Amino acid sequence: METSVVSVLGLVTFALLFIVSGGVVYLTLAEWRDRRRQEKEKRENKLPGAGRRQEKEKRVEKVRDRRQEKEKRVEKVRDRRR
Repeated sequence: METSVVSVLGLVTFALLFIVSGGVVYLTLAEWRDRRRQEKEKRENKLPGAGRRQEKEKRVEKVRDRRQEKEKRVEKVRDRRR
């Protein structure tokens, strides 16, 4: 009788240990998977060259606009002199 109680308690102990260990492993893997997914989304949303490319295009556009404005002013001055 005492042996069966000790055996049952031992089995219950190992079952609980197995369940808790499995839960810890599951939560660790789930967190790792979520972290990888978030990092992937972050990389996709913020491509390394995309922001720089857009900034460069804006700067080029500004320079182009300034040149056009300057050419217009020069033409106005030339027209006045004629």
